[in-house]
Amino acid sequence: MENTFRFTVDEWNGILHSATIAIAISLLSNILVMLLHLVMMRYKPNSVNRVSLRMIVLACLCNSIFCIFQSIIDDLPAKNLACGRIIHLVVAFDVMSCMSLAMIGLNLDLIFIAKVSQKHRWELMYYAIVILSGVIACVVPISLKKNRENPDLMGTCWYRFFFFSRMNNIFNWVQ
Repeated sequence: MENTFRFTVDEWNGILHSATIAIAISLLSNILVMLLHLVMMRYKPNSVNRVSLRMIVLACLCNSIFCIFQSIIDDLPAKNLACGRIIHLVVAFDVMSCMSLAMIGLNLDLIFIAKVSQKHRWELMYYAIVILSGVIACVVPISLKKNRENPDLMGTCWYRFFFFSRMNNIFNWVQ
């Protein structure tokens, strides 16, 4: 195991346990934020009728999907065909979560600095940018076909994505 993973068994188990705990905390936090938003929509709809809060919910949704796919790749073999597909989805939802938060900043800049009106028209653009960024994160690596796979790669899909790819690819997201 040490030659394949460059970790001892105890180190590897520690990494997997840490990753699982982080995924669980993140997923639970995201679900709580989304549930709180739903409850507030029911009882205080005027206070949650804000673009920034809807973008936070979108970021939590994307991050929840990211966490689910992240937990799937923990046990998936690296040579499995689904591994490459899921890695693209992991990257896409990670990018979409970050872009949702970036759109909050853009929205605040447009409102407070540029004094832009017609906020709902801009909100549709924010969603389009978030979705487009996720699609680009999937399509660019597939279209470049710069896959430097090691046919002898053993281990899990998680190891392939977080260690092998980062050591061997200039841009890890270009799988």
